[in-house]
Amino acid sequence: SLVQGGLGAKWAWHRYDELVSHVHSSDPKSTGDVKLCASDLGGIYYGYGVFNLLLSILPRRVVRLVQLLGFKVDRDVGLESLNKCIELAASHGGGLRGPVASLMLLGYHVMASAFFTVPEELGQHIKRAEAILEAEFRNFPDSALFLFNQGRLERLKGDGAAAVKYFQRCIEVNADWSQLKHLCHYELGWGTMAQGKWGASREHWEVLERDSRWCPAFYVYMKGLCLLRETNDVCKAAAEMSKIPDLCKRRFSGKQIPIEAYVNRKVADHELDTGR
Repeated sequence: SLVQGGLGAKWAWHRYDELVSHVHSSDPKSTGDVKLCASDLGGIYYGYGVFNLLLSILPRRVVRLVQLLGFKVDRDVGLESLNKCIELAASHGGGLRGPVASLMLLGYHVMASAFFTVPEELGQHIKRAEAILEAEFRNFPDSALFLFNQGRLERLKGDGAAAVKYFQRCIEVNADWSQLKHLCHYELGWGTMAQGKWGASREHWEVLERDSRWCPAFYVYMKGLCLLRETNDVCKAAAEMSKIPDLCKRRFSGKQIPIEAYVNRKVADHELDTGR
C-alpha cells in the first residue's frame, strides 16, 4: 500500500542518513570495526544522492510535506553525493554505480533542466552534462543511453542537426530495447519536422503508429500534418486524420486523456473549416 511504501522509503532514508553521518564523522569509533570499501561508499553516496536530488525537484508544496515527514531535502548535497559516487568508481577500476549515477545526473542536467531551469543557469547544466558524457563515452562509446542523452543535450544547445545524428546512432546500436527506439523516433519526428524534412518526419511517426502504444491518435495526427506539408494534398491528409476519432478510446478517471482530446478537437476544427 501507499502507507507501507512511504514508511519503507522513510526507513531507507534514515539508514542512508546515518551511514553518511558515520562516513563523515571524524571519530574513528563511529563506524566501529567495519571497514568500508570503495564499492560500499559508492552505494552509500548513490542512495543518499538519489534521495536528495529526486525529492528536491518535487513541487514546493510536496517538498514541505516531505520535510514534515522527517526527510531532509538538499539538492546541492544530492548532486555532490552523486559526483562522489562517480569519482569513487573512476578511481577504483569502474563498477556499475558510476554509470548509473552519471545517468541520474544527466536526467537532472539534460532532461529536467529543459523544463524547470531558468535561462541564466542553462549554461551551467550544459557544461556539466558535457563533462559527464565525455567521460562516459571513453568507456562506453556505443551506449544507447548515453547517445540518447547526447542527442537531448544537442537539442538543448540548439543544434538540431547534431541531435538528429545522435538519435539515429542510438537506434543503430540499440538492437533490443524497443521503448528507447520509440523515444528516438519521437525525437527524430520532431527534429526532422523542425528541419522541414516532412517525408522523413512522416516516416518516424509511421513507425510509432505501428509499433508504439502510447498514443496512436497523436502519431496519426502528426503523420497527417507531415503528409499535408509534403504533398499539399488536403484530401489525403484529411483521410489520414479521419482515423483519429476511432483511436481516442482511452479514459483516465472517466475523462479523455489531454493529448487525445487535443487532437480530436483539432480534427473537428479541420472538418468545420474544410467540410471534409
